[in-house]
Amino acid sequence: MTSLGDDWQGQITLRTTDDEGLTAIDTAEIIINNIAPSAEAGANQEVFAGDVVQFNASFTDPGWLDTHTIKWDMGDETILTDYQLNPSYVYYNQGTYLVTLTVTDDDGGVGIDTLEITVKPIPAAVNCDPDALNLKSKGKWITCYIELPSGYDVRQIDGSKISLNGIPAYLGKEGWAKAEANESNIIDSDKDQILERMVKFDRQSIQEILQAGEANLIIAGKLFYNQGWADFEGIDKIKITKLIKLKPKLAT
Repeated sequence: MTSLGDDWQGQITLRTTDDEGLTAIDTAEIIINNIAPSAEAGANQEVFAGDVVQFNASFTDPGWLDTHTIKWDMGDETILTDYQLNPSYVYYNQGTYLVTLTVTDDDGGVGIDTLEITVKPIPAAVNCDPDALNLKSKGKWITCYIELPSGYDVRQIDGSKISLNGIPAYLGKEGWAKAEANESNIIDSDKDQILERMVKFDRQSIQEILQAGEANLIIAGKLFYNQGWADFEGIDKIKITKLIKLKPKLAT
């Protein structure tokens, strides 16, 4: 008899013989329909940019004799079709990704499940100078120091990809004003034995987008980590004033 572990259509025959040798025969038409597999993509995950995401998926199929193909849509225009049920993957850009697992059996039955991967930027500690900013001041630079958590290297920061509230970092002829790390922009400004990446921004350009009050200076950028350019971000809160210095009155 054909195994019930797969879809099948055919005729079966029942033969019964008693102890006196008399035999009765009957037949029946049997149709066993395919049942699609049921996919389980796994739990939602929250990671930092550049982390290795390990998927933990599974599927079940009543047709245990079926063969299956596995497809992953990673939510970032990448499709994995190498039939791995539990692949690993790296996201370098912050955001929320809807990942879709599709399991297809050899009879065309399809099981689909999804999960979300939330990717956060690598958290940076940022300290900007000056700590308070007068919008009427004529200073040339806002200088920021970027410190990364243990396991990351500030030397891998790309200065050409750094911005402060959307304003690109200054890159120029000065030695420290380079995209790559060098001895003049990798320093330990706060003497805590943890190196920082120093970067400067044109002060007038930053002042044009700020208003009086408290302001968040958001430093965002990319560093080369785990074979790709991963997002990082840090925030420094400073006080913004708009004071006008009054000229002293001349004595009469």
